Amino acid sequence: MKLEKEVKMAGIWIFSENTAVAKQLITLGSELQRTLHQTLRMFCFTATEGVEFLSCGADESIVISDSKKEDTVNYMGGISKCIRDEKPTVFLIGRTENGRRLAAGLAIDFTVEEATDAFSIMSTSDGLIMEKHKNGKVYKTKQSIPCLITIMPSVYREAKEENTSGHLIHRKMMNDK
Repeated sequence: MKLEKEVKMAGIWIFSENTAVAKQLITLGSELQRTLHQTLRMFCFTATEGVEFLSCGADESIVISDSKKEDTVNYMGGISKCIRDEKPTVFLIGRTENGRRLAAGLAIDFTVEEATDAFSIMSTSDGLIMEKHKNGKVYKTKQSIPCLITIMPSVYREAKEENTSGHLIHRKMMNDK
């Protein structure tokens, strides 16, 4: 699928309940942002995290203000509703315990392609190329857009704070279907 500049989608979204992993995903998301010409949105749990992510390059930080990090089921419905309403181009989820649960739950609700355990993603003129390990070998596969991808932790360096600015948005997501 060829993604043109004028395609109106809600951008590149990122979720990880682990701040260090989220910053690693900002590094990847920023690379995709430059090639796909999309905004970068983070989901987080505190305003402090949200501001930190904005200073690392995110355009928006959505603070899930009514749920705890470990309560995946409570905020999954709200994130599902955001996806249905706004249709992200790419949703990157850190492959943590909560991230795996969230990705599995979101994949059931949507007709987007889910890819798991990627360690590298590159943008091309007609989609994404994803790399993953399997049985000691590296495999490259083409990934269509829109998609949901879980990313292995510790693959990308953490994004550094650069004093950029963006929008901090508080949103209730608990059981919001």
